[in-house]
Amino acid sequence: MHSHETEAIILSTSDHGESDRLIIFLTRTGGRLKGIAKGARRSQKRFVHSFEPLSLVSLQYRERSAVSLVWVESCKLLEPHMALREALDRWGYAALMAEVMVELVPERVPQEELFVVMKVALTYLQTDKDAVNVVILALYRVLAALGYMMDLSSCSQCQRPLTSIGQYWLHMARGRLLCGLHDPPAKGFIGVDLGTLVLLRRARQAAPEQLWRLRLRHGRKAPLLEGLLEVVRAQLGKEPKSVKFLRDMGCL
Repeated sequence: MHSHETEAIILSTSDHGESDRLIIFLTRTGGRLKGIAKGARRSQKRFVHSFEPLSLVSLQYRERSAVSLVWVESCKLLEPHMALREALDRWGYAALMAEVMVELVPERVPQEELFVVMKVALTYLQTDKDAVNVVILALYRVLAALGYMMDLSSCSQCQRPLTSIGQYWLHMARGRLLCGLHDPPAKGFIGVDLGTLVLLRRARQAAPEQLWRLRLRHGRKAPLLEGLLEVVRAQLGKEPKSVKFLRDMGCL
């Protein structure tokens, strides 16, 4: 059985048995993992304050042969992201990112890009004045990396390159992008301009540390976020719990 030490982001935790904790976490080197922390609910040394969701930790785990769960041997808190816990809207956006990671990221597949995006996004959700801009960029980048976003370089119907200033129509969940030569499509499409499409293409290619320099115009953010959430719903076959929380909070 191999032992590993890595940075990790705690995605969710739950009680397991009489004294253990079941932890789902995203690692820099091993992808998304699920593990058991033996005696974590009684421990006063090894795991104290280190399993709060959305915390950045240094975690040591050991693989178990022929068993999907790993043993979490130790965990040290690096960054609790306390500012998120003091602002419910930002906490909700961060919880949405964590839920997407839990539900859509395959287990035990190395995903360093997704780890870095999530890690930096949590920092910017604490500090950036525009949390909606942050969550749109992060969610778009994650869904693109997982293969759920279409190429935005040409019209889906006539294959014309998107080079002209004007109105375009985008349906993220269907993977459809139409240029202005076509009639306004049915329900579910959102209107976007060339500048927004160029920005989204940049968001797909930018280094994770530079992604957050991109800024969406105010009137474009709400429909883009709803379009991204529709992609998530289509993949999950249900409404994410965090989305219900955000709607109840008036954040969507």
